[in-house]
Amino acid sequence: MNLNNIINYHQRQRVRSSIKRMWRWEFWPMSLFYAPVVIYIVGLVIRYRGLTFTAVNPGLPGSGFIGENKSDSLLQLQKDNAQLTAKTTLILQANTPDKKYQQCKVFMQENKLSYPVILKPDFGQRGIDVAIIYNEKSLVDYLAEAVFDTVLQEYIDGVEFGVFYMRQPDEKNGKIFSITHKCFPSITGDGVSRLDELISQHPRLHYMAAFLFREHHDNLHTVPAKGEEVNVVQLGSHCRGSLFLEGQQYNTPELVQVVDNLSQQIDGFYFGRYDIRAESIEAFQRGDIKVIEVNGVTSESTNMYDPSYSVFTAYRILCKQWAFAFEIGQKNIAQGFVPMSVKELVNKVRVMNSGA
Repeated sequence: MNLNNIINYHQRQRVRSSIKRMWRWEFWPMSLFYAPVVIYIVGLVIRYRGLTFTAVNPGLPGSGFIGENKSDSLLQLQKDNAQLTAKTTLILQANTPDKKYQQCKVFMQENKLSYPVILKPDFGQRGIDVAIIYNEKSLVDYLAEAVFDTVLQEYIDGVEFGVFYMRQPDEKNGKIFSITHKCFPSITGDGVSRLDELISQHPRLHYMAAFLFREHHDNLHTVPAKGEEVNVVQLGSHCRGSLFLEGQQYNTPELVQVVDNLSQQIDGFYFGRYDIRAESIEAFQRGDIKVIEVNGVTSESTNMYDPSYSVFTAYRILCKQWAFAFEIGQKNIAQGFVPMSVKELVNKVRVMNSGA
């Protein structure tokens, strides 16, 4: 197949992928999917007479709704629970590229880290600009192009879960609201087909063809050997190809205790999702975990993306989550915490969208 035919093939597959995504609600644009949820949230604002959800996590800026830095909670956890937290440091954008590089190297040496490592924005969502760094060149290139404060983190191999936690302010202990098992689909070579063809033929990954073609553009023309497994998805982000499955069956009292203890050591944290890696499902159930991210009030109960769930089930999970956020926030307000006003919220959104 010549170059022009390959280019035309990629274009056809991107169009095919886009059309098929329209029939799967989990791939709908956020503005479309969230429209009914926004209406429900407006109803909660009227019911609770204010933005009480912005007081659900008094220790986080805006409860993690906006202006939350990923490093804050991680570094706080790392201080007292290093064994349960991926080694993490913050690289400031104000530094020169050379100084940022030196800071990364010192941190890696002090913590005996080798490649790969993780680099990601300190303020970000949905896996945007998250990268696995495999070598010096990739490290230098990422730091040179980053126009934001960057989190450098130890790469933790193994299985990944999203654990949504919540605690009522008038209760001693919290609970796990949901667990998401994040799976990384792989491709098995047949010794004949190119990588791009295998992606297009995969029952799950063909929905992500446009993204995966960009992500693996240097290797699309290679032909994996028969039986060779190719890991084309390595990050636990739904929009980057991960498969999210219901994981509540993995919940255990040991896991609840570990997550609850961690949560009560984060100042003013009552509601949000942990992204966690563990050596195995059994280790996860024992509470032998590594926290790689902590997300506040706008984090999703990502089990709703299980492909076996209907859009109505997803909405039920999401609306229940938001109802708890308003309820917990209301109780924190009764204890003296002050929520954002509508004007404050609008101003913060405007500042964020302007990139200031």
